[in-house]
Amino acid sequence: MRIFYFWLLLFFGGITQRYKGIGKKEVLADFAYFLSSYLILLHELSHVVLGHCDYVQDELGFESLDEFGQDEKELSESEIRIRKAFEAEADRQAGEFLLAFLESTLGSQGLGQHIRFPSRKHVYEFYTYAITLVCVLLQQLTNRKGNIHPKPNERQYIILSGIQKYFNNYQPDQFNMIHNHVTLKMIEAAKNTGLIEGSDPKDLMKTALSLSFVDDVVKETKIKDYQLSVK
Repeated sequence: MRIFYFWLLLFFGGITQRYKGIGKKEVLADFAYFLSSYLILLHELSHVVLGHCDYVQDELGFESLDEFGQDEKELSESEIRIRKAFEAEADRQAGEFLLAFLESTLGSQGLGQHIRFPSRKHVYEFYTYAITLVCVLLQQLTNRKGNIHPKPNERQYIILSGIQKYFNNYQPDQFNMIHNHVTLKMIEAAKNTGLIEGSDPKDLMKTALSLSFVDDVVKETKIKDYQLSVK
C-alpha cells in the first residue's frame, strides 16, 4: 500500500512543471483524467484490501476475479449476488481512497495548488462531474449489460455517497455543506452527461434502496475475516 501511494506522489510530482505552462481548462482536464485513472486502479486494489480475491478463490472456487464478466454463466444466483456486492464494496472503498488522494492534492486551504477553486463547494462539484463522466464511459462500454457489476448509475451513487462517511469522519464541520451540495450536483451531472437513471430524485432513491443488500452480503460472507488473514 505504501509503495502504491509513494508511486502516486512521484507521478503527480513529476508533472508539476507541465502545469506551469498550460491553461486552466487543460489543468482541469488533466486533474479529471488523474482522478478517473486512480479510481480504476484503486477499485482493483480495493478487491485485494477487502479480501475479495481470497474469498472468491477459497469459497467460490475461482482463481481470480473476472472484471470482464466472462465467467457469469458459471455462477449461481447466490454467487452473482456475492460478486455484485463485492464490486459495489470495492467501488465504495475506492471512493474513500480517492477522496484521501484528492484532499492531499488541494493544499492547506483545500482549494487547490496548480489551479485554485473559488470554494470547497466548487472542488466537489468538479469531483462529482469527474466521477459521473467515468460512469458515463462505463455506460457506453457496457451498454448497461452484465450481472456482476452494478449499473453505471449505481456506481455513481456508491462512489459519491461515500463523501458522507468521509466528511463525517474527517471533516465534520464541512459535512452538511459538501454532502448536500454533492447530492444536488449528482443529479445535475447525470442529466447533463446522459447518465441513465441518474437524473431523477425518485430513481436516486430507488438506487439507494437497491444497494442495501451489499452490507447484508458483507455480514453473511464474513468477508472481514479475510481482511485480517495473513497467507
